[in-house]
Amino acid sequence: MRRVAVIGAGISGLSVAYYLGKDYQIDIYERSGNAGGLARSFKIEDTYLEIYFHHFFKSDKALLKLIDDLGIKEEVMFRKSSIGIYYKEGIMPFSTSKDLLLFKRLSLLSKLTFGLHILFLRNKNRWRNLENYTVKEWMQKYFGKVIYKQIWEPLLYAKFGEYASEIPMSWLWGRIHPRAASRKGDQESLGYIKGGFSMLFERLIEKIKMNNGNIFFNNEVKEIETIGDKVSIYTKNQVKHYDLVVMAVDTAEIIKIIKDLSDKKADKLKEIEYFSVICLVLKLKRSLGKRYWLNNAEKEIPISGIIEHTNFVPPEYYNGYHIAYVFRYLSPNDRLFSLSKSEICSLFCESVRRIYPNFNSNDIADYYCYKSLRATPVYKGKYSNLRPSFEILPEKLYMINTSQIYPYDRNINNGILLANELVNKLGRNGIQNHLTRE
Repeated sequence: MRRVAVIGAGISGLSVAYYLGKDYQIDIYERSGNAGGLARSFKIEDTYLEIYFHHFFKSDKALLKLIDDLGIKEEVMFRKSSIGIYYKEGIMPFSTSKDLLLFKRLSLLSKLTFGLHILFLRNKNRWRNLENYTVKEWMQKYFGKVIYKQIWEPLLYAKFGEYASEIPMSWLWGRIHPRAASRKGDQESLGYIKGGFSMLFERLIEKIKMNNGNIFFNNEVKEIETIGDKVSIYTKNQVKHYDLVVMAVDTAEIIKIIKDLSDKKADKLKEIEYFSVICLVLKLKRSLGKRYWLNNAEKEIPISGIIEHTNFVPPEYYNGYHIAYVFRYLSPNDRLFSLSKSEICSLFCESVRRIYPNFNSNDIADYYCYKSLRATPVYKGKYSNLRPSFEILPEKLYMINTSQIYPYDRNINNGILLANELVNKLGRNGIQNHLTRE
C-alpha cells in the first residue's frame, strides 16, 4: 500500500487523513501532545474545553455530516446566542432587530440602512465584485460614514488592528452570508458538542487508527525534501519516505520546513501576513453578565472581546462554574505578546472590570492562558490573488491551511470543506490513481 504523510493534526489535517486513510497507509505528525490545532482542548472539572472559543452553525453541513459519520450526532446541542458591543457608555445588545432599533449610536435612518445592508449581504450569493472595495470604502460609498465609524471600524480594529482599513468587503460577506441559515426569524442558534470538540478529534483519530493509520504526537517535522519519486520527512530521530505529503500547517512553517521549496513559491507565501491571539480563560464562581459574545469597541481597553461560554453552554457542564474567554487579536510584534501569563491575567482582568464593574479577583476560581503566534491570516486587499493553491510539488507535496479558506470564516466546518476540496483535487489530478494499492 502506498504511503501518505500528513503534517499537522488540526481539523483539516485529520480530515484529509480520515478521507484518504480508507484507501492508503497514513502517518500523521503532530509536534504538540494533542490534536485539534486552534481547537485543541484542556481538561477542566470533569470535561474538556477548547483553548479558544468555538461553536458552529446550523448551516455547517460538512461538520454536521462528519459528526454523523463518526457516530456522535446525539452529542450535538443547539442553543440561542446573544451578542453585544461595549462602548464607553455601556454594553449595547446587538442580536435582533429590536436591539438594532434601540441602538443609541445610530439615527433611525442609519438603523434602517444598516438592517437593509445586512439583508443584502445575507441574500447575495456572489462575493467577487465585493473584493474591489475595502469595508471602509464600501460603507462610506453606499451606506454612509456613520455606520462604518460607529460599528464596523471598531470591530475591524479589534480583529485586525492597523490593517482594519485594508480588509476587503468580501471578507465581511464571508462572515455574514453563511450565517443566515443559522437564524430562525430574528434569533441565531449556535451548535456545540457535549463534552467539547475534543470528542470530535478523539473519534476522528479512532477511525484513522481503525484504518491502520498512525499518529505521532510530540513529533516535530524538522525538514522535508523530495528525492526521486519519494518525499522524505526528517524528524529529530529518524527519516521516513512517502509517496505523498500533505502539510496542514501555516505558511511560515511550510517555508521553514521544505528544503527544496522554490524561491518563487516561497516569496509568494511570504506575502501572507498573520495576526496573533492571546486568550485568557477564566473559571469563575459567578457570571459576568448576560451576553454570550461581547465585542469591545473602545480602543483604550486592550482586549478584543469577552466570550462568556456558559451563557451558551450551561454551567452545570462545568460543575457550576462559569467560563469566560477574554481575548485579544494583535500583531505578533506587539509587546503584549511577550507578557507572562500572570501579567496577561492582571491586564485582561482589569479590562473585564472596566466593562463589568462588579467583577473582582475573588470571582476567579482559576485561570488559563493561551497564545498563538499565527492565529489568523490578514485577508487584506484583493486577497484572492494571494490565496495559495494546494499544490507545492505536483503529485508529491501539497499544503492546506487557513490562508486558503478566504473569503469564508476560518472555522471547523470550512476546514473540513477545504480537506474535501483537496481530496477531490487529488482524485481529479490522478494522484489517487497514482497511489493505488500494491
